[in-house]
Amino acid sequence: MQSTQVIGKKHRTLALILLVLFGLLIFFQRRIILNTNATPLFLSLLYLVAGLLLMGLVVNYYKVAVHRVRPPYYKTAFLDAPHYYYMLLFLVLIAGIQLVTAWLQAQDLLGAYDLQQAMAQQSGVNLWAVRIFMVAFLPAIQQGLFNGLAFNELFVGHSLGQYFGGLVLVAILSGLFAGTAFGPMLIIQTLIGVLLGLSYLSARNLTTPILIQTISSLIFVLLYS
Repeated sequence: MQSTQVIGKKHRTLALILLVLFGLLIFFQRRIILNTNATPLFLSLLYLVAGLLLMGLVVNYYKVAVHRVRPPYYKTAFLDAPHYYYMLLFLVLIAGIQLVTAWLQAQDLLGAYDLQQAMAQQSGVNLWAVRIFMVAFLPAIQQGLFNGLAFNELFVGHSLGQYFGGLVLVAILSGLFAGTAFGPMLIIQTLIGVLLGLSYLSARNLTTPILIQTISSLIFVLLYS
């Protein structure tokens, strides 16, 4: 087994910068969705271009970091049996959580958070910009940053405590960056973050949580816009 190395300050600083850029992009996304007036076309296009560029930076940084922070068994090919079954398992669990949440909201047993309500009122370029970002760009950015960088840059050991710490970090980041503020929806998004982290640890590749989040994001878009 290839030994891992302690990451230097330079690499952690770059990871933090990427995380801050992602936070700014999510904030910009909230402004687009919550804006009661039509967002100018150039801002919607800028939002998509920024998402595409950030995705490229995250993926490139993750590839560069692979040899430093990941032992060989975390390069398992996606279709190597039985690892792709993990995607199906965790996808069913996450999709089930989303559908149950939507049902509870339909029954007025759980309130919809502001982004869900606002997305239902979006139309035109704004709606499609958000759809494209959430389905095409967001999964690679979020999983590349959370499971790929935050998990591995900060928790590079192999002890149970370090795995648990990384899993908790990924879950909290997933909940906070989902834009659900506080309350029941934050708990739900954090739970989904736990499942995405477990899918990464179980399948031992980043493709699995990216595909899971892509499909779950598509479900979210279909349910709320």
